[in-house]
Amino acid sequence: MSEDNIFNGDIEDFWDKIDIYVLELPSTDSCELSAPLIARKIIFTNILFLASPVSRSYKNIYFVFPTNNAIARNMLNEFAKQGFKSLPNSVSVEIVQDCFTFTYLARLSSIWFRVGRFLVNDRKFFASTANCDALIAEPTIVFKQITVNVRCHKLRISPLQLKDLGIENNALSEFISGKRDHISQKSISNKTVFVLPLLSKAIVVSVTNYLPPSAPFTNFLQLRSYWKNMYGYRLPEVNAFINVLFYANSKVFTYPICCVLSREPVVLLRCNSDLIFSAFYQDSAAKIPQVLGFNIEYTKMKHEDTSKFNLQAAIDSILNNSKNSETSGSSQVCSAATEKFSQACSHGSQSSETIDFKSTLSLFKYTKRKPTSMQSPNKLADSVMAEAARNMRDFLSVYNSMTYECFNRCVQNFNSRDLTVEETDCFESCSTKLVRVNHRLMSVFVQLTPQMLEKRQKELAERASQSNNP
Repeated sequence: MSEDNIFNGDIEDFWDKIDIYVLELPSTDSCELSAPLIARKIIFTNILFLASPVSRSYKNIYFVFPTNNAIARNMLNEFAKQGFKSLPNSVSVEIVQDCFTFTYLARLSSIWFRVGRFLVNDRKFFASTANCDALIAEPTIVFKQITVNVRCHKLRISPLQLKDLGIENNALSEFISGKRDHISQKSISNKTVFVLPLLSKAIVVSVTNYLPPSAPFTNFLQLRSYWKNMYGYRLPEVNAFINVLFYANSKVFTYPICCVLSREPVVLLRCNSDLIFSAFYQDSAAKIPQVLGFNIEYTKMKHEDTSKFNLQAAIDSILNNSKNSETSGSSQVCSAATEKFSQACSHGSQSSETIDFKSTLSLFKYTKRKPTSMQSPNKLADSVMAEAARNMRDFLSVYNSMTYECFNRCVQNFNSRDLTVEETDCFESCSTKLVRVNHRLMSVFVQLTPQMLEKRQKELAERASQSNNP
């Protein structure tokens, strides 16, 4: 079982000192006006800003900035001149969380490069097959604290070589010598590849030594600039371009061969977790010293392995109990969500992934009480049954809301009953993040409850003294 490393960051309470706007991009097919790219430009304009593409939207962006910030207002005016529409939005924890996560990873993208769900700390990882330091980072912002959960790994990444495609010998030799500038799909036997940065599975249509006329870039310099601005990649010179089709998409996309992998990265058994975690911790402190103008005080801590609870066991328990419970909403959607979510949990359990469920489940766990002289056995049994039923309803409510949220975020289509690679990664990230947020909310609630009770007692005492002394 791999151990999670965590570092926290304490910040001031900024929730009533920020504004959120939704930007709607003008209608265009230009790559320069894509939502992720515009969001990254906003982020790197000023360290005070947070931004993120709106989920399931290619033309909308969330823009978060300190209230009455003159630079942000000027930027909104410039966007309006370019045809952007901007509307104020209410402050939402979910929006701030999405913007913080996107901004956090974007600011680290020049050092830690995204490869699927991993961040790889090797600038030349696409040059040749190599073992690279990598990690999975999950930043969360709740109230006045930032938490970044880090899981360290060692990956073996295999960039695509032309020989990996199983190209006919004559066609391959002529292409390499320059006698041929195009290899058709008929000459390719191994057509399945994985495209960076999301490791999306695709089918090779053809191989060329030039950018096709249908590509949105006229030359390789434009393509290289796009990848640097969009993902932080610094592409080397290439002599081949791979034209691919993604599943459920009829449009052909062109990628430089260095951005295509012949197979998914292999997770190796051993890695130097302390070294990887220390490097990421230092880079985070250097690249993200503040949020929305408020300085972050980072501190390291370790995750307790003894407090972990297996995700699959928890879900199995919930599903077994939910068979006899009442459900609401569309039965087809709930059934599909449960099936897909169960598949994602099974996938997570196969990879030995566990999350900190214990503290969350303890909130709903019933502990037997000894009968007292004030309670008869019948009354005690009734109270036990009522408390157990109430706790089970609360537990199922948490599970159902988590299923609904992750289903809406992760399921893109119903072309197949099985989860795709992207959906599986999304489910793992979504369920883990929601459980940890729930855990953090509960811990904050436990910390604040004594203060709230003490304050309430003081108010009652003051009222009592005022009533006694009119």
